[in-house]
Amino acid sequence: MSPHFSRVQSRRPWSATLLVLLCFCIVGSDFSLFSRTFKVASVAIAQFLPSRRSSFSEPFDPLVNAFSTTLGLIKVAEVDLNNEADPFFLALIPQNDVLLAVYRTSWEWRSRVGYLDENFHLQSVAFEISEMEDARVIWYNDSVWLIDNHFEKPRKVVSFDGTARFTLNESNLGPDFQRGKNWSPFVYLDELYFVYSLDPVKVLKCTWPGARLEWVYFDGSAPNETSMYLRSGTNGLVFGEHIYGVGRYSYNTHKRMCAGQEVLGFKEHFPFLWSLPLEGLFKHNRLSTDKVRQLKVRQIKHPFTRGVNDPASLFVWKHELHVTISSCTCECMPGMQELNEHVKNEVYKVQALE
Repeated sequence: MSPHFSRVQSRRPWSATLLVLLCFCIVGSDFSLFSRTFKVASVAIAQFLPSRRSSFSEPFDPLVNAFSTTLGLIKVAEVDLNNEADPFFLALIPQNDVLLAVYRTSWEWRSRVGYLDENFHLQSVAFEISEMEDARVIWYNDSVWLIDNHFEKPRKVVSFDGTARFTLNESNLGPDFQRGKNWSPFVYLDELYFVYSLDPVKVLKCTWPGARLEWVYFDGSAPNETSMYLRSGTNGLVFGEHIYGVGRYSYNTHKRMCAGQEVLGFKEHFPFLWSLPLEGLFKHNRLSTDKVRQLKVRQIKHPFTRGVNDPASLFVWKHELHVTISSCTCECMPGMQELNEHVKNEVYKVQALE
């Protein structure tokens, strides 16, 4: 099976075609009639053509303008997952009038999928999917697909209904390949890619048949050795000439007191925006190793002051850009509820604040 991606195609309005035909018919006989007809027809066509600032581009304005303005998160909902034990890393994607949801339920490499209404209320849980942890969610072959984030075994790609499953083939990635976590999937020209890491920037391509992974970009920089490091988070969204995503920057705080207990190896996570230029990533039909840093990052004004705050999905809903963020105050692993003041799965609008 060779999955493919659907492509949104622009269509010329029927009124524009009618105008062209009409002009050809009359231009040879009466130029003044042509002029009057063109003006009248142009007014009619304007009713069908999108405005210069179209509704399609408006949701992405905060991303496009992020590097010249202040970007912020506005909370719109805290999603109640019916008191399930340790629900975390909620990822959403729109489908018609509902939101498809996937979230982790335990540390045993399992996730549940369900449906939220337009107000982010859980309507139903469909079923549980094995071998799926902290899933990223994308449109794929005209359907929604979940991509596993487990680091101990090869990643699975599973359809939202659970009827189809692929294993990503890592055989071409070299003997020193380390799977890691937090790959950001995105689609470009009907092909599936993964931002494997941001620091340094490394990109994988998934080719068919066989779901084979291959390296397509490495920016040549050395990993950041400071106490703060950048990690991918959500799926990537392609708009214009860039890929955008919400990642997380992490601080190694080594230890922290949580509910009177000392937790070692503690990290605090906070969201930020990242962007990569498409031209810089795919200007060659071979592995591109550039010494020029392509990554751009931008801080986001957010409400989080401590703890783990992981961005899980980036999507457009009701013509506005949203991100889901799962948070806990100390330790987000299942069975650690007694250490946390809260564990939350929240939805935020991404907006320009000035």
